[in-house]
Amino acid sequence: MDKRLYEIDLYRFVAAVMVLVFHYTFVGYMLDYAPGIRFDAIGEFSRYFYLGINFFFIISGFVILMSAKDGQPGKFFISRFIRLYPAYWIGVLLTASCILYFNQSQFQASYAELAANATMFQAAMGIKHIESAYWTLWIEMQFYLVMFALAWCGWLRFILPLIGLSLLVCTVSLFTPWGPAFDLWSNAFPHWWGYFATGCLLYLIRKDGLDLVKFFLLLMALTFVICQNWLFTSMMEGWYGTAFNEFIILGLNLVFFALMLFSALAHQHPLRNVRFAAWGALTYPLYLIHQNIGYMLFNAYGQYVHKYVLLFATALLMLLIAYVIHRFVEQPLAPLLKKYLTLWVVRNKSEAKQSRSVLDSY
Repeated sequence: MDKRLYEIDLYRFVAAVMVLVFHYTFVGYMLDYAPGIRFDAIGEFSRYFYLGINFFFIISGFVILMSAKDGQPGKFFISRFIRLYPAYWIGVLLTASCILYFNQSQFQASYAELAANATMFQAAMGIKHIESAYWTLWIEMQFYLVMFALAWCGWLRFILPLIGLSLLVCTVSLFTPWGPAFDLWSNAFPHWWGYFATGCLLYLIRKDGLDLVKFFLLLMALTFVICQNWLFTSMMEGWYGTAFNEFIILGLNLVFFALMLFSALAHQHPLRNVRFAAWGALTYPLYLIHQNIGYMLFNAYGQYVHKYVLLFATALLMLLIAYVIHRFVEQPLAPLLKKYLTLWVVRNKSEAKQSRSVLDSY
């Protein structure tokens, strides 16, 4: 029986489209990435679509704990490397090519910056992202590294109390001077870590069922979501110089929370359809390529093409490129990378055992 939660593939796709629309119809002109094209009417609503990021982080917590549940760090490393890097490298090359081709003042990068971006650790080096959306990848990477460390140390068996501790510390931190002071674009703590912890909790509810402890942790997660959004709303207003309705923000977050909780609890789901797997597969490559390339297209062709035609054409082009990356890069490379990375991990395990045996003999 297929136990995959296909509705989560749909949620991921919806979240990615929300972020795309937010960037194209609000951020582009508000932050002067593409100042010549304004979507004021759409922007009244799409300004809230940044919440797709929150949805992403909850889903990531759910899915990553599911990937790491067997506690094998080597297997976890292989699955994450295959999932992240092939499409990412294509995204970096494509974005770099567009930067060179369009040569727009808002989007410039040195060869050193391009090389650093290829590692996905550029934020840790203090180097800018060549694609603005990459900031979330570094946030995700921090979570992956912690999960890898937990698997390596055999501490995943303590994941439930660690979730509770994470939610408590993140929520309390929001009320300290650290809350608004942390660099949100390079630190997972405290704003984003609580969303990952919430996703992990929802996976454990799916796996083991809902009991009194998990119900209490759900209340803690809900408290975190409410508090984080209340603070973040005021921060968004400061960045963009415009008003945000905190009740709309809270309502959308509660919808995401409820959708994931329903998926965790439901044995059957009206949206659990295998067709959504194909939609979910487009999410990651779409996210990688959409933002700065879209702005460059807006700047290059905005004076020649009607803005709504350009908006839809750009969005469709990004979806097409995402499909090409998935179909002709991710799918062919995945089995090859899995084979060779597995051999590499097994060989390193064997060498490590031999080294320990030699040391023990002394």
